Amino acid sequence: MGETEQDNDVAARIRKAIAENHPYFCPLCGIKSLDLKPPRSHDICDVCYWQDEKDPRESEVYAAGANDYCLRDAFRMWLEFGTCFGPDW
Repeated sequence: MGETEQDNDVAARIRKAIAENHPYFCPLCGIKSLDLKPPRSHDICDVCYWQDEKDPRESEVYAAGANDYCLRDAFRMWLEFGTCFGPDW
């Protein structure tokens, strides 16, 4: 089974974030990809594109603000599509 173009893109974004040695973990994908300390940093993850604008407990079930989906739904899309925006992005 070969890798898809999307898989290669996600892998490249993860490798880039690791190489850049960011100090903070993204609350969505769990990769060290944020330069500003969460929560409420408004930093955008270079890997999954989640914007850290709320406490993860506040955004776990309810979507609001810059993110179109709640953290739980965005995580499902991250696993399936490699971004927090889903297939339409």
